[in-house]
Order: sequence, then C-alpha cells, then structure tokens
Amino acid sequence: MTRQARSRTVDEQVAMLRQLADPAARGKMLGGCLGLIALVAAGLVVAAALRRDWGLLPFLPFLALLGVGIWHSARRLEPALRRARYALDLGRTARGTVHLTITGEGEDIVYEARARDLGGRDWTFRFKPQGWQPAAGEHAAELRFCDEVDWPALVLTADGIIFPSDEPRRA
Repeated sequence: MTRQARSRTVDEQVAMLRQLADPAARGKMLGGCLGLIALVAAGLVVAAALRRDWGLLPFLPFLALLGVGIWHSARRLEPALRRARYALDLGRTARGTVHLTITGEGEDIVYEARARDLGGRDWTFRFKPQGWQPAAGEHAAELRFCDEVDWPALVLTADGIIFPSDEPRRA
C-alpha cells in the first residue's frame, strides 16, 4: 500500500517557491546536504582506519559523485527559480491557458506544459510539480513574465504553480 502525499495549496506552493528561490536558504540547504555527505565520507575514513579495513574506501568516489550531482542539480535549477520568484513579485501578468501533457508512469513520468508568451508564440517546457498532482489537459492560468526571457517564467493554475525545470523551446 502506497501512501498518497497531501497536496499543497497554491499559497503553500508559492511560499515554498519563495523559500527555494531565496539564495540564503538555498545556500544553507545545499551546504547542509554537502556537509552531510562530507561527514559520512569522514566517518567512512575513520571507520576504515579504526578497523584497519580499507574495503570501505571505494565508496568515497561514489559519495563525491553524489555531492557533485546534488551541486549540479541545484545550480541548473537556480536560474528558473530566480526568474519564477521575480515573475511572482515584479513580473508582468497575463491571463491565458496552459496545456499540460503527462507521459510515462511511476519514476519515468514526464510533465510538460505549453503556454503562450505576450507576443503570441507558444513555448513548451518540462516541469516538476512541487506538492501537487497535475491533470493533463487545458487549464485556465495566470502567466507571469520577467524581462530576462520571452517565455512565461511562472504559471499559476487553480491547483498549482509551474515553472520550467529546463530551458523552454518554441512549440
């Protein structure tokens, strides 16, 4: 039996976006993750030295790769978070629609959104829902824009918020 996570309200999702997009909070979270990995690595070295059993040391490169992966993911998502936060607070707003497509299942599920910019061009981008379960189809939306890019930096629907997890492409 799998436990279904409680969906967050749009206001809760907006609060989470504000927290994730805050450089100080993001730095603390990233520093905490990397610090924990460093502690585990140091613990492995100490345990190996005390036991005089160096069989644990091959795990160190895997921990290093884990740290690099976490750092890379955080850095890759940073511009989208910054744009979404700017669009939320200071960006231009337009009413419109967003078309959501959901493909795959389980761990391989892919969420895509298609929305129109202020110039009437369609953009498609992948996103990861943060605390809600999107439904495929057409949805009324509030599109938020920032001056840095042409595509919607943030999309607010009745059920959740959407921002690109990678660079959008023209549809």
